[in-house]
Amino acid sequence: MTSIHGLCYRWQEGFQIAEGPVDHSADAVESWRVHQGQMRGRKEHLQRWMQSCKQLLRTDDLILANQVFKAALAMIPEQGDWFPRLDMHRAPQPQFTLQLRPCPTLKTAIRLDPRQWPDPRQHPERKGPDLDRLRLLRQQCQQAGYDEGFLMPDSTVISEGIYCSFIWWRKGNCYRTDPSIATLPGVTLKLLEHIGTHLGKAPLPGILRPDRLYEGPLWACNALHGLMEVISIGDQPLARNSTDLILWRQALHATKQPLTEP
Repeated sequence: MTSIHGLCYRWQEGFQIAEGPVDHSADAVESWRVHQGQMRGRKEHLQRWMQSCKQLLRTDDLILANQVFKAALAMIPEQGDWFPRLDMHRAPQPQFTLQLRPCPTLKTAIRLDPRQWPDPRQHPERKGPDLDRLRLLRQQCQQAGYDEGFLMPDSTVISEGIYCSFIWWRKGNCYRTDPSIATLPGVTLKLLEHIGTHLGKAPLPGILRPDRLYEGPLWACNALHGLMEVISIGDQPLARNSTDLILWRQALHATKQPLTEP
C-alpha cells in the first residue's frame, strides 16, 4: 500500500507489498539515509538494530531479525534519495515492516527551542516505543518556529535533542554526553567520534547544562541530516566553529558506502 509514510512492505518470507492498514507504532525501529545507493554507518545501524532486537526477541528469532535488515537494504533503489524505516513488532510473533520513504529536505543549520522539556521516554536507549511522544514534542517546537528541542532527564542536565545527539565545544575541546546518562546510541555520533579521534579531537564525555549552553559552539547530528550547526537557541545566536565544521562534514561524507557488501 502507499500512504503518507511512503511505500509499505510486510515481511512474509521476504518483503511483500503491505495489504490493509499498517501499524506505525513499533517496539524497535531503525532508519537511515540513502543517497544514490550509498549510506553511512551500515555496520553501526545493523548493530543498533540487533541490540534492540536482543532486548525483545528470543534467541531463535535474532537470525531472522538480521536477515530482515539485510533484505531491507536490498529493497532500496540504487537511484535517488531515501529515508527508509524498518519496524519490528514483537507480539504475538515478531512482525517486520519496511517503509520506503523519500528523503525529506535536509538541514545544515538549525534553531533550537529554548524551552526545557522533561524527557518523556520510557525507553530512551531503544528507538521505537517512544517515537509518538517525541513526535508530539517536535510538533510543539515547530509550531513555535524552531527545528528541534532539548530533552532533560532532570532540571540540571540536557541529555540530547528530540531527534538528535549533541557535540559541543569549550576552549578548543569537544564533548559528547557522558555515557552514564541514558541516551539513544546515535549512529552518526559514533561515526563522528571516530572522525574526531582521527583528527586528534576525540569528543570527551561531558555534561551539557542548560545554564552553560551559550559558552561555545554546539552541533547536532543524526542519520538523516548528518552534522548540523546550531545557530541559535531561541533568539540567542551561538558562537560558531566553521573550520572544524567543514572538516568534520567532509570526513563524515567520506564514510558513505554501498548498501550491500561486495
